[in-house]
Amino acid sequence: MDILNNYWAAQSATFIVILALVIFVSITRKNTNDLLPKETSNELRGLAILGVIFAHLTYGRFYDTQFLFPIGIWGGIAVDLFFFLSGYGLAASAIYQPKKIFEFYRKRLPKIYWPLWLSLVIFLIGDAFILGRFYSTTEVLSAIVGYFPRADLWQSINSPLWFLTLLLLYYILFPLVFRSRHPIISTIAMFVVSCLVFLPGLPVSVQISKYYQLHFLAFPLGVLLAALIVSPVEVCKLCGRRKKCWLWLVAKKIKVWLKKTENQKPLVVFFGWIKNLAPIWRLGLSTILIVVAAYFAYYSGVGRGWWPEQSLSLLVMFCLLAVFIIKKTKFRLLELIGVYSFEIYLLHWPILGRYGIFYQFLPPAWGTIVYLLVVVLLAVAFNYVTNLRFTKTPK
Repeated sequence: MDILNNYWAAQSATFIVILALVIFVSITRKNTNDLLPKETSNELRGLAILGVIFAHLTYGRFYDTQFLFPIGIWGGIAVDLFFFLSGYGLAASAIYQPKKIFEFYRKRLPKIYWPLWLSLVIFLIGDAFILGRFYSTTEVLSAIVGYFPRADLWQSINSPLWFLTLLLLYYILFPLVFRSRHPIISTIAMFVVSCLVFLPGLPVSVQISKYYQLHFLAFPLGVLLAALIVSPVEVCKLCGRRKKCWLWLVAKKIKVWLKKTENQKPLVVFFGWIKNLAPIWRLGLSTILIVVAAYFAYYSGVGRGWWPEQSLSLLVMFCLLAVFIIKKTKFRLLELIGVYSFEIYLLHWPILGRYGIFYQFLPPAWGTIVYLLVVVLLAVAFNYVTNLRFTKTPK
C-alpha cells in the first residue's frame, strides 16, 4: 500500500541533508594507497546497498519517484556495483591465493547460505505467526537452495533476492572457469558464461530474465579489473613454466620499469599519478566525474533496450568507482554499512515492506532514518549470529 504525503520535496531534502551530514562527519584518511583496497570496496558496497534501499523505498514503499528524488533512482547502478565488486573480489583472491574447486566452495558458499537460511527461518516464522501469511512448499524449497525465479515485491518471500540466484550461479561457475595463470583468458571465459542469460527458455520469469540481461556485464568486468591490476610478475609466478616462457622475461622487464615508479601494478601507476596531483585538480576531476554520473543516472536510457540501459549504468558505475579510487579519504559510515551489506540486503525489504510500522507514526524522512538504524543494527546482530564458531573449551 502506497504512503501518500503532500510534502515530498521537503521530506526528501530533510533526509538527504541529514544523511549527507552524517556521512561527511565520518570522513577520515585512507589506511593504504592500494588501487582498490578492502576499505574502499566496503565503502562502495555501503554506497550500493543504500542505493538499493532508496530505490525500493522510492518505487516500492512510496508513491512514484517523488520521495528521495534523486537518490532513489539509481538502484540498477547499485546492483551493477554489487556484481562488479563480487567479480573483482573473487578474481583478486584467486590470483593471489589460488584454491582448488571444492576448497573454494567450502569457503565461499557457506558465507552466502548460512545468512540466507537464517533470514528465511526468521521471516517465514514471522510471516506465519504475525501476518498469517504462508508460501507454497515449492517456493520455500526453491528459496532454501537460493533459487528465486520471480520478484513480486508484495507476494514473494523476499523479492530482491533474485540478485542472489545470479550471484550464486557466478560463484558456482567461477572456480570451474577462472584460471589464475591466465586471468585475461579467464575473463573472456567469464564473459561467455555471462552471455548464457540470453539463452531462451531460462526457468525464470520474463521480469527476472530482463534483470539478468541488464546486469550480465558487471561481474566479468570486475574480474577484468582484478586481472589488470595484478603485477605481471605475480601472475607469472603461478606458472610452473615461467623460466621457459618468454612472457616471464617480458614480465621481469615490466617489473623493472614499474619499480622506477615505485609500483608493480600498471593501473596503480596511472591512478597514483592522479592521486599525486594538486588537491584542486583532483577535486575538479572528481566533480566532473560526479556530474557525469548524476547526468547519466537521470538520463539512464530506461526503456530503450538492455544495451543502452546497461551501458549507461556501467558508465555511471565507473565514474563513481574512479572517484572513490582517487580520493585520499574514506567515509567510515559507508565502510561500516558495506561490511554488513549482505546482511542488510537480506533483511531490508521484508522489514520495509511488511514490518515498517514506524512509517505509521513518523513522517517519511524521520521514518527512513529510524528504519536505516534498525536495519543496520539488526544486520550487525545477524552477522554476529551467523558467524558464531563453537570451539572446544581447553581443559
